[in-house]
Amino acid sequence: MPDNINAIVEKLTKGIQLSSSEETALSKYIYQQIAKHPMVNKSNATQLNLSLEDLIQEAAMYIWRRLPKYDSKRAQVSTFISMMVEQHLNYELRTEERKRLNMISIFDEIKNAIDQEGNSLTFEDIIKEEGLTADEKAKIEMLMEKFKEKVAPRHPYALEILEKKMEGMDDREIILEEEERAKKANEKPHYSLITLRRIKDHTFRPTFLEVFKGE
Repeated sequence: MPDNINAIVEKLTKGIQLSSSEETALSKYIYQQIAKHPMVNKSNATQLNLSLEDLIQEAAMYIWRRLPKYDSKRAQVSTFISMMVEQHLNYELRTEERKRLNMISIFDEIKNAIDQEGNSLTFEDIIKEEGLTADEKAKIEMLMEKFKEKVAPRHPYALEILEKKMEGMDDREIILEEEERAKKANEKPHYSLITLRRIKDHTFRPTFLEVFKGE
Protein backbone atom coordinates (compact mmCIF):
# COMPACT_ATOMS: atom_id res chain seq x y z
CA MET A 1 0.00 0.00 0.00
CA PRO A 2 1.38 3.45 -0.89
CA ASP A 3 2.63 5.28 2.19
CA ASN A 4 0.34 8.25 1.66
CA ILE A 5 -2.93 6.25 1.45
CA ASN A 6 -3.28 5.95 5.23
CA ALA A 7 -2.75 9.69 5.60
CA ILE A 8 -5.30 10.44 2.87
CA VAL A 9 -7.92 8.16 4.42
CA GLU A 10 -7.26 9.68 7.85
CA LYS A 11 -7.98 13.13 6.44
CA LEU A 12 -11.21 11.80 4.97
CA THR A 13 -12.33 10.35 8.30
CA LYS A 14 -11.74 13.75 9.93
CA GLY A 15 -13.86 15.52 7.34
CA ILE A 16 -10.92 17.33 5.78
CA GLN A 17 -11.30 18.17 2.09
CA LEU A 18 -8.98 16.14 -0.12
CA SER A 19 -6.95 17.72 -2.90
CA SER A 20 -7.55 16.54 -6.46
CA SER A 21 -4.25 14.63 -6.43
CA GLU A 22 -5.22 12.91 -3.16
CA GLU A 23 -8.63 11.95 -4.56
CA THR A 24 -6.96 10.54 -7.69
CA ALA A 25 -4.44 8.53 -5.65
CA LEU A 26 -7.13 7.13 -3.36
CA SER A 27 -9.46 6.32 -6.27
CA LYS A 28 -6.68 4.45 -8.05
CA TYR A 29 -5.88 2.47 -4.90
CA ILE A 30 -9.56 1.61 -4.30
CA TYR A 31 -10.00 0.40 -7.88
CA GLN A 32 -6.88 -1.75 -7.63
CA GLN A 33 -8.09 -3.35 -4.40
CA ILE A 34 -11.56 -4.00 -5.79
CA ALA A 35 -10.27 -5.46 -9.07
CA LYS A 36 -8.21 -8.12 -7.29
CA HIS A 37 -10.99 -9.18 -4.91
CA PRO A 38 -12.04 -12.81 -5.63
CA MET A 39 -15.74 -11.89 -5.70
CA VAL A 40 -15.15 -9.34 -8.45
CA ASN A 41 -15.47 -11.59 -11.47
CA LYS A 42 -17.46 -11.97 -14.69
CA SER A 43 -19.78 -14.57 -13.18
CA ASN A 44 -21.01 -12.26 -10.42
CA ALA A 45 -21.17 -9.32 -12.82
CA THR A 46 -23.38 -11.37 -15.15
CA GLN A 47 -25.69 -12.35 -12.26
CA LEU A 48 -26.13 -8.65 -11.50
CA ASN A 49 -26.64 -7.77 -15.19
CA LEU A 50 -23.53 -5.60 -15.13
CA SER A 51 -20.28 -5.45 -17.03
CA LEU A 52 -17.19 -6.15 -14.93
CA GLU A 53 -16.22 -2.48 -15.16
CA ASP A 54 -19.68 -1.38 -13.96
CA LEU A 55 -19.48 -3.84 -11.06
CA ILE A 56 -16.14 -2.31 -10.02
CA GLN A 57 -17.56 1.20 -10.40
CA GLU A 58 -20.58 0.44 -8.17
CA ALA A 59 -18.37 -1.20 -5.55
CA ALA A 60 -16.07 1.85 -5.60
CA MET A 61 -19.02 4.19 -5.00
CA TYR A 62 -20.15 1.99 -2.11
CA ILE A 63 -16.66 2.15 -0.55
CA TRP A 64 -16.33 5.93 -1.00
CA ARG A 65 -19.59 6.39 0.93
CA ARG A 66 -18.27 4.29 3.82
CA LEU A 67 -14.65 5.40 4.02
CA PRO A 68 -15.44 8.34 6.34
CA LYS A 69 -16.42 5.72 8.97
CA TYR A 70 -13.14 3.83 8.65
CA ASP A 71 -11.40 3.12 11.97
CA SER A 72 -7.65 2.46 11.70
CA LYS A 73 -7.69 0.75 15.11
CA ARG A 74 -9.93 -2.02 13.79
CA ALA A 75 -8.43 -2.83 10.38
CA GLN A 76 -5.98 -1.77 7.71
CA VAL A 77 -7.36 0.22 4.79
CA SER A 78 -6.89 -2.72 2.42
CA THR A 79 -8.77 -5.04 4.79
CA PHE A 80 -11.57 -2.51 5.22
CA ILE A 81 -11.95 -2.19 1.44
CA SER A 82 -12.00 -5.97 1.03
CA MET A 83 -14.69 -6.30 3.71
CA MET A 84 -16.79 -3.57 2.10
CA VAL A 85 -16.52 -5.20 -1.34
CA GLU A 86 -17.68 -8.52 0.13
CA GLN A 87 -20.50 -6.85 2.08
CA HIS A 88 -21.68 -4.94 -0.98
CA LEU A 89 -21.60 -7.87 -3.40
CA ASN A 90 -23.18 -10.34 -0.96
CA TYR A 91 -26.06 -7.90 -0.45
CA GLU A 92 -26.50 -7.25 -4.19
CA LEU A 93 -26.33 -10.94 -5.09
CA ARG A 94 -28.83 -11.87 -2.36
CA THR A 95 -31.16 -9.10 -3.52
CA GLU A 96 -30.94 -10.22 -7.14
CA GLU A 97 -31.67 -13.82 -6.19
CA ARG A 98 -34.56 -12.67 -4.04
CA LYS A 99 -36.03 -10.74 -6.95
CA ARG A 100 -35.82 -13.80 -9.16
CA LEU A 101 -37.44 -16.04 -6.56
CA ASN A 102 -40.21 -13.54 -5.89
CA MET A 103 -40.92 -13.19 -9.59
CA ILE A 104 -41.23 -16.98 -9.69
CA SER A 105 -43.53 -16.77 -6.67
CA ILE A 106 -45.76 -14.26 -8.47
CA PHE A 107 -46.17 -16.47 -11.51
CA ASP A 108 -45.67 -19.99 -10.16
CA GLU A 109 -49.34 -20.88 -10.67
CA ILE A 110 -49.09 -19.81 -14.30
CA LYS A 111 -46.19 -22.10 -15.20
CA ASN A 112 -48.21 -25.16 -16.19
CA ALA A 113 -50.79 -23.11 -18.03
CA ILE A 114 -48.10 -21.52 -20.20
CA ASP A 115 -46.15 -24.72 -20.83
CA GLN A 116 -49.23 -26.86 -21.51
CA GLU A 117 -50.57 -24.37 -24.04
CA GLY A 118 -47.34 -24.73 -25.99
CA ASN A 119 -46.48 -21.03 -25.84
CA SER A 120 -43.21 -20.24 -27.59
CA LEU A 121 -42.16 -18.20 -24.55
CA THR A 122 -41.77 -20.58 -21.61
CA PHE A 123 -42.03 -19.57 -17.99
CA GLU A 124 -38.29 -20.11 -17.51
CA ASP A 125 -37.49 -17.92 -20.51
CA ILE A 126 -39.55 -15.09 -19.09
CA ILE A 127 -38.09 -15.24 -15.60
CA LYS A 128 -34.45 -16.09 -16.27
CA GLU A 129 -33.99 -14.77 -19.82
CA GLU A 130 -31.36 -17.45 -20.33
CA GLY A 131 -30.20 -18.42 -23.79
CA LEU A 132 -32.28 -15.71 -25.46
CA THR A 133 -31.28 -13.48 -28.34
CA ALA A 134 -31.30 -9.70 -27.99
CA ASP A 135 -34.54 -9.57 -30.01
CA GLU A 136 -36.20 -12.14 -27.73
CA LYS A 137 -35.14 -10.23 -24.61
CA ALA A 138 -36.49 -7.01 -26.14
CA LYS A 139 -39.76 -8.81 -26.86
CA ILE A 140 -40.04 -9.97 -23.26
CA GLU A 141 -39.36 -6.45 -21.98
CA MET A 142 -42.06 -5.12 -24.30
CA LEU A 143 -44.54 -7.74 -23.08
CA MET A 144 -43.70 -6.94 -19.44
CA GLU A 145 -44.42 -3.27 -20.09
CA LYS A 146 -47.70 -4.26 -21.75
CA PHE A 147 -48.45 -6.46 -18.73
CA LYS A 148 -47.90 -3.53 -16.35
CA GLU A 149 -50.13 -1.27 -18.46
CA LYS A 150 -52.98 -3.79 -18.40
CA VAL A 151 -52.57 -4.58 -14.69
CA ALA A 152 -52.78 -0.93 -13.60
CA PRO A 153 -56.49 -0.23 -14.33
CA ARG A 154 -57.70 -3.62 -13.08
CA HIS A 155 -57.01 -2.90 -9.43
CA PRO A 156 -56.00 0.46 -7.89
CA TYR A 157 -52.97 -1.04 -6.11
CA ALA A 158 -52.02 -3.88 -8.48
CA LEU A 159 -49.18 -2.02 -10.16
CA GLU A 160 -47.83 -0.78 -6.82
CA ILE A 161 -47.79 -4.36 -5.50
CA LEU A 162 -46.24 -5.73 -8.69
CA GLU A 163 -43.41 -3.19 -8.54
CA LYS A 164 -42.72 -4.05 -4.91
CA LYS A 165 -42.64 -7.73 -5.88
CA MET A 166 -40.17 -7.02 -8.65
CA GLU A 167 -37.99 -5.13 -6.16
CA GLY A 168 -37.68 -8.37 -4.19
CA MET A 169 -40.25 -7.88 -1.42
CA ASP A 170 -42.34 -10.84 -0.29
CA ASP A 171 -46.04 -10.66 0.61
CA ARG A 172 -45.55 -10.07 4.32
CA GLU A 173 -42.93 -7.37 3.78
CA ILE A 174 -45.32 -5.56 1.45
CA ILE A 175 -48.12 -5.74 4.02
CA LEU A 176 -45.88 -4.58 6.88
CA GLU A 177 -44.71 -1.61 4.81
CA GLU A 178 -48.30 -0.72 3.92
CA GLU A 179 -49.42 -1.00 7.55
CA GLU A 180 -46.58 1.29 8.60
CA ARG A 181 -47.51 3.82 5.89
CA ALA A 182 -51.18 3.74 6.96
CA LYS A 183 -50.26 4.18 10.62
CA LYS A 184 -48.20 7.31 9.84
CA ALA A 185 -51.01 8.68 7.66
CA ASN A 186 -53.60 7.83 10.33
CA GLU A 187 -55.72 5.84 7.87
CA LYS A 188 -56.65 2.26 7.05
CA PRO A 189 -54.21 0.17 4.98
CA HIS A 190 -55.03 0.06 1.28
CA TYR A 191 -54.74 -3.72 1.19
CA SER A 192 -54.37 -6.75 3.45
CA LEU A 193 -52.59 -10.07 2.93
CA ILE A 194 -55.86 -11.62 1.72
CA THR A 195 -56.43 -8.75 -0.71
CA LEU A 196 -52.88 -9.05 -2.00
CA ARG A 197 -53.31 -12.75 -2.70
CA ARG A 198 -56.62 -12.09 -4.47
CA ILE A 199 -54.87 -9.52 -6.66
CA LYS A 200 -52.24 -12.11 -7.58
CA ASP A 201 -54.89 -14.74 -8.37
CA HIS A 202 -57.50 -12.60 -10.11
CA THR A 203 -55.44 -9.78 -11.62
CA PHE A 204 -51.84 -10.86 -12.16
CA ARG A 205 -52.60 -14.39 -13.36
CA PRO A 206 -55.26 -13.69 -16.02
CA THR A 207 -53.44 -10.59 -17.23
CA PHE A 208 -50.17 -12.45 -17.52
CA LEU A 209 -51.80 -15.21 -19.56
CA GLU A 210 -53.59 -12.68 -21.75
CA VAL A 211 -50.40 -10.77 -22.53
CA PHE A 212 -47.87 -13.60 -22.86
CA LYS A 213 -50.21 -16.05 -24.61
CA GLY A 214 -52.16 -13.60 -26.64
CA GLU A 215 -49.22 -11.40 -27.78
